[in-house]
Amino acid sequence: MKKLMDDLQSGKGLAGTLLKNDQLATNAQEIADNLAIATSNLNRLGLWRFLWHREPAQTNEIKQKP
Repeated sequence: MKKLMDDLQSGKGLAGTLLKNDQLATNAQEIADNLAIATSNLNRLGLWRFLWHREPAQTNEIKQKP
């Protein structure tokens, strides 16, 4: 256990790197957040709509009445 803790403190391995590198830890958290959103959408929409659902393009154009 002591060796494991020493390796973590020195930044060895994936867990040690995440503890020592703030940018990598932030990126890993963003990936986890995006995966949570994706799985939520997959559960809500189903596979077909999840993969091929397209949001309408948003524009700043003002529609003119004919």
